[in-house]
Amino acid sequence: MDKDHRLETPNDEELSAIQQLGNRSELTTLYPHAHKEWEGSDLMSSDERAKKRDREQLHISLSIRKWFPVIGLLVPTPAILIAFMAIIASRYLRPDDMGILLLPVIAIAALILWVSFRCIQQAYAIFYNHAIKATPFLAVLVIYLLLSLFSLFIVTQPLHTGDFLIDGLVISAAVWTTSIIFSGILVAIWSSRRLGARAKLWIIAAIAIVLIATAIFFYMP
Repeated sequence: MDKDHRLETPNDEELSAIQQLGNRSELTTLYPHAHKEWEGSDLMSSDERAKKRDREQLHISLSIRKWFPVIGLLVPTPAILIAFMAIIASRYLRPDDMGILLLPVIAIAALILWVSFRCIQQAYAIFYNHAIKATPFLAVLVIYLLLSLFSLFIVTQPLHTGDFLIDGLVISAAVWTTSIIFSGILVAIWSSRRLGARAKLWIIAAIAIVLIATAIFFYMP
């Protein structure tokens, strides 16, 4: 290589005839301007990414709070529908009519079971969409409703008429209302970031104790 950075001509007549470029600066225009792979984008550190992920998770968890009325309506609906089916069957069905009404009864029972399944499915879907386990929440809500059922029966007794169908509607309305209230309380507890796991358990247990004490109070003469 000579002083102009050109290859020295080999001792070959054919190769010595090859013209070499004296100035290679124009070759740089053949290639695009090099950029850093992260140029123009906002980079975050691992801590910032973790904080962003936590904020997004918190937003997803807190957004379930607006769904508490729907959850409160969905959870007791299967039991209420089955109870109404039993009330109507005991009131209107007779052994002599079973041959004629067998198919309609089966169709109605299948419809009620399908609606009940859809209610449970929708309740689970709400929790799944908000990244929260549904089974513990729904189990606590059902236990609360069972513990308050006797108290609701006593409280609504002045509205009872003796007609099983009307009384069933009154109690069902009370159960739905109570379920919505319990759902709102539990959603607030469940989605709270200020309360630790132990504090949440204590609050849930305390509410259950209050419900038991209330039922005992109404049961006592």
